[in-house]
Parts: sequence; C-alpha cells; structure tokens
Amino acid sequence: MFNPQVVKFPAPASLVQFEKYPWNSNTNTRIQKLVNNHHYNIQISLLVPDTPSLPQEILDSLLEDTQYYKVLGLPVVEFCKTEFLQLFVRRGSISGISIGVHLDQDNCACITPGGQIYLSLDRESYQALGINGKLAPHILREPKNRYVVKIDTGGPGFIPGTDHYDRTINCLKNANLLFDFYITWSPHDESVCPSSIAKYLSERGYKIIEKQSEIKQTQLTDIHLPVLVSEKHIDRKSPTKEIYLSTEKNQEEEDEIIDPEELLEWIGTQHLAVNLGTDISSTLSIVQPSPSSSISNLKSVNCTGFYTSLQIEKIILLSRQYLSSRSESAVPWLCLTIYGSPDALVCWGSQPHTYLTNGDNFYTMVIARDQIWLYTVKTSQKPQRLYVKSSNK
Repeated sequence: MFNPQVVKFPAPASLVQFEKYPWNSNTNTRIQKLVNNHHYNIQISLLVPDTPSLPQEILDSLLEDTQYYKVLGLPVVEFCKTEFLQLFVRRGSISGISIGVHLDQDNCACITPGGQIYLSLDRESYQALGINGKLAPHILREPKNRYVVKIDTGGPGFIPGTDHYDRTINCLKNANLLFDFYITWSPHDESVCPSSIAKYLSERGYKIIEKQSEIKQTQLTDIHLPVLVSEKHIDRKSPTKEIYLSTEKNQEEEDEIIDPEELLEWIGTQHLAVNLGTDISSTLSIVQPSPSSSISNLKSVNCTGFYTSLQIEKIILLSRQYLSSRSESAVPWLCLTIYGSPDALVCWGSQPHTYLTNGDNFYTMVIARDQIWLYTVKTSQKPQRLYVKSSNK
C-alpha cells in the first residue's frame, strides 16, 4: 500500500568532487594525502583493459601480507593503556573499527592511525561513561539521543599520571565498553612484524581470528571503452574541469565531451558487470560511453578486506608501473576504486560520517600515463532528518 508519509522524507544527498591533474610531484603529494585520510578501507576494485590475467605483482599486493585481525570482546580501555600506546600507537599506524554493529542504532567505536578514539553512544551509555562529548552531528532526530565522544591519545594532556589520563582510564573501565573489532597495524620499522599486535592482544587473553582478503575476478567482453584526449586538450590551470574524451578518428569526435558524472556511472556499471551491448534499454543507454572505442575484454577485480594506506599506495604504484609496461593502444588507462566502511564513525580524516542515511564513502582514480582523474564521493554535510515533521493542522 502506498504510504503518503514517505514523500516527506528527503532523499539522502551525496557530494561528488572531481579533479584532474598531470602526474608530477605535487600530484603524488595530493594522492598520498587523500589515501592517508581514508582510514577504513574495506574493498578495492580494479578495471584493467585488455588484460585476461591480472599481473602477478598486482595480485600479490592485493592478497599477500594483507592479513587483518578480528578481535572479540575487546574493551576500548585497552587502546589507552600505556604499553599499548608505546608499542603500537606511537610506533606505527593502527586502524580499528567495531564490527557487528550499525552506526545509526548501536554503540560503536573506532581508532584512527593518529591515535584518536571515537565513540558513538546512546544516552544511557554516554551518561554512564562520564566523559564529555557532543550530540551526534548531521542528523535531526527526536529525541536527540546519540552522542560522540573523542579521546585523543596523542594529546598533550594524555600522559600517564596526569589527572586527565587517570580519569579517562577510570571512566572507560567503569563503563566497560566492549566491542568486536577489525584491527590492522603497520609498524614504522619494517623489521617489526605487523602481527605483533595480534600476539600482544592474544597474550592478554583476547580471542584473535586472522582474516584474509578475498578476491573476485570477472572477465568482461565486447566493451566500449572511453578514450582519453591527448595532452594538448588538458587545461593545467583548471584542475577541476570536466574530463574530455575523444576518439582519434576525426575532429568532430575530438570535440565531443563526456560529463564526469556519466563516466563515474559507466565505471560503476563495469564493476557490477552490467552488459551495455548495442541492444540495450533506454535506461542503460544513459551510461553507454560516447565517444568510445571497442575492446575485446576488460578485467574487473573486486577485493574485500581491511587495507591500510601503505598497502593502497603500493597498489597505485604497481598499477602505474603495469600501465607503462603495456602499449597505450592496448591499455590506455586503468581505474582503481577504494571503498570505506559505511559504519565508520569518521571518514576523510576526522569528518563525521552520517548514520546510514547515506553511506557513500569512496574514491575513484582513473589513471593514465601522464594524468589522473580523481573522484571523491562522500555524504553531504547537510543534516539528515530521520523523522517526519509533524503538522500543526
């Protein structure tokens, strides 16, 4: 039955930002900053033209040494203990996120590589904790009963023996906040094994389950691949203009353009293995690229796991190396998409993440030999109303 109240709920908004840059040292810095600001990477997707078999180096980077750990019943206070801070937070990059909970309904927790702990709590748990926090932002809900607490373990006052540190430890112990976590750790010293964090927690009586990344590969055939323009069409002074695409057949086609949002839609259809053949519906014709060139195959790869920033930087480097090893006519460009967790408390650095009204949280790179096209997709910072506003009539 049609519910007339449904129309009163606003559609969740997304913010899609598009940029393009020539490859240079400044671009490398931008990419590194982007990757480091995206902490909870749960899926990596690749599109590689004319590649029946994924190169072994890229395959190894997706699957080898990408273990992460599921820790059962871990108290949040463990992250604040002196030994843990000295061994793991100060000497490496740690990412941890609570699992088996939903951000809009349950108590949640996470720890960022910089050592900031975030808690999302209902009113009762927040009052029992006793640490000052704030009402959860970017959501309009009645009653307002969700709170966010931040604990900065790297802050100047968070030193063992100080009143602030001792009070925080006591509050966390008394509240007894327990979660199952996914945790990964990258030590600054390459001679130290990343599994040290699992050994440390196991010796303290916590159950540890080692998890492996999983991969799914699909071979797509008879693909119409968008063709990138030559270097002379790039406006280096305006890095946020649209992507210009062309074939090399004639001047009329070279003048055609494709909207960046349409290209992103096309990339999404390939990750979903949607058939965009010649006999298609009017709906599918919307995402058919124009202009394009026909290629025999396109490798689509989807990996699920819990990837660190360093692992993703390595995948980007190997992808560029593979691109340069192939002829430009066979592999003109490739595409890499990184998805964040929809239940992360924060994303894009320390920005609050909305509560499943819209979980968009990913970035896509279209990597060419001398240029990169970059999409970042995030939830809008506008408040999301989760209740129907009552009428005064």
